[in-house]
Amino acid sequence: MEQTENNVHEIKMDGRARLRISGVEDVIGFDDTAIAICSCMGILNIEGSSLHIVKLDVSGKILEMTGHIDLLYYTDKDQNKRSRKKHG
Repeated sequence: MEQTENNVHEIKMDGRARLRISGVEDVIGFDDTAIAICSCMGILNIEGSSLHIVKLDVSGKILEMTGHIDLLYYTDKDQNKRSRKKHG
């Protein structure tokens, strides 16, 4: 998929403790061990411990989070490989 100004997707990770993600369309689900994000490049799944969303700006398509990050992986938007946790 070609990136245009409207669908720029970047991930900046500081150590394994902080992430800043652009291209975020929505947060599908989250708890302190997993966050599922709908991005312009597909579903981004983040797994770890003590995960916390610090900032979510859907109009600016930015998400910032902290915690201990163990795993990042993508699935397609219409693919449902695993059950997603609902907000809360």
